[in-house]
Amino acid sequence: MTAISATAQGTPASDPSPKSKLERVLAHWGAIAWLLSLFGLLAGFASLFCYTHAIGRIDLFQAAAANQSMLLVWLAWVGLMSVAFMLIMASAAVLLALAVSMLNTHHRLQRRAINSLLFIVSAGYACFGGLILWASDWGVEWVAVAVFLVTALATTLFYFLNPNLHIPVVLSALRPKKGKAASPWALLFFLFLALLGTVVAGVFPAQMVLMAYRGEDTPDAVGQLMLIAVLSMILALLPVWVFYKARGDLARRWQLCVASLVAALMVYLVLSPATLGIITYAAASSMGMRDNQVRAYMLTDKHVLGELDSSEWSLEARQKGSARIEAFKLFGFGNVLLLCPESLVKTELKHWPQRSARCLLTSATLARVLPQ
Repeated sequence: MTAISATAQGTPASDPSPKSKLERVLAHWGAIAWLLSLFGLLAGFASLFCYTHAIGRIDLFQAAAANQSMLLVWLAWVGLMSVAFMLIMASAAVLLALAVSMLNTHHRLQRRAINSLLFIVSAGYACFGGLILWASDWGVEWVAVAVFLVTALATTLFYFLNPNLHIPVVLSALRPKKGKAASPWALLFFLFLALLGTVVAGVFPAQMVLMAYRGEDTPDAVGQLMLIAVLSMILALLPVWVFYKARGDLARRWQLCVASLVAALMVYLVLSPATLGIITYAAASSMGMRDNQVRAYMLTDKHVLGELDSSEWSLEARQKGSARIEAFKLFGFGNVLLLCPESLVKTELKHWPQRSARCLLTSATLARVLPQ
C-alpha cells in the first residue's frame, strides 16, 4: 500500500500535464512568424531566380529582387500556381485512393490489395509510355484503346490469379460495412473504372516531364525521357501506397503519407528540375509579369536606341531621342522591363535561353505603352 501510495503521489510531479499544441504554438508565435517570413522571402527569391534562369536572363535577377513589395505579389502568384500544379498531379492519387476505398471491409484487406492495384496501374502507365516511344505514329484513339485493353487485361488477370486482390474484392462485395451485398463482378467493374481513371490522370505528370525536357531529341535521350515520365507517373501514387500499406493508427499513417508526399516532390524535381521553370513561367503570365500581347511602346532610353537593329525591330522615329517600337513584354518586375521583338512572340519556353539575348533591357519609366 505504501509503495502504491508513493507511486500515485509521485506521478503528477514526474509527469506534468502537457500543454495543448495550440498553446505551444501561441507561446512561440514570434519565432514561428519570423521563420515563416524568412521562408517566404527565400521562396520569393528562389522562384524569381528560377524564372530568370528559365528565360536565360539571370542578369535581371539582382535588379528585380530589390523590389520587395513586388516580391510579395510574385510569391503569392507562384504559390497559387504551385497549388494548382499539385492538385493536377494529385488527381491520379485521388482516383487510386478511391479504388482502394471500395474495398472497405477492413484496413487489412486494403493493405493486402494495394500492391496489386498499383501493379495494374503501372501496367497501364508502361503501355502508355511504350506506345509513345515505339509507336509514335499511332493516333490518340488507338493509344487510348490499347491502354484500355491493357488495364482491363491486367485487372482481370490479377483478380483470377492473385488472391491478394481476389479475396478483398469478394469479401468487400459480399460483406460490406454498409448496405446490401453485391456481386463481386459489379465491384470489380467499378474498381476497373477507377483504375482506368488513375491511368488517364497519370498523363498529367508525364506531360509536365515532357514539357520540361531541354535536351536533344536523340533516340537514346527520348528513351530515357519516357522512362523518367513513367517513373514520375508512378511516383505520384507513392503517398497513397504509403497510406494504405503502413501499419498503425490513422494519425501515424497520415504522417507517413505527408512525409512520402514531400519525398515524392523532391525526387520529381530532381528527375525534372525544369518543372520549376514551367510553374514560374505560368505565374509570370498570370500576374502580368509576362505578356505575349504585342503593343506599341514609345522608347526614350537613349542607350538602348543606339543599339537597336532595324532588321529585327520595326522602328518609327518620332523625335530626337525617342522611337516607336512594336514589342511584347517577357519580363516586367518593378522598374525592370525586358521587351522582345514581334518575331519572337511564338517562342516556346525551352527556346528562350537561346533567344532572349535578342530582347532589349530597359526601364519601365523609359518605355511608355502607347494607346491602340
